Amino acid sequence: MAVAFTILPVSLTAFLRRAGFVGKLYLFAALINNGWIWLAIVGALNTVISLYYYMRIVRNIFLREEGSIGGI
Repeated sequence: MAVAFTILPVSLTAFLRRAGFVGKLYLFAALINNGWIWLAIVGALNTVISLYYYMRIVRNIFLREEGSIGGI
């Protein structure tokens, strides 16, 4: 179950060519082609920030001691 939960947030961050990758690729390509480069940069920065928060959750799933509370 933990591995499945790891794959889902990684897919949302468009990492490792998952489903979110194709969607964000088309979105960023359309933004750049229409001259909205600054918005594509903001979107890329938000993707990096979301990856940080998702990986905090995944880290706690795998590295947290059993029975401990909190830590997210």
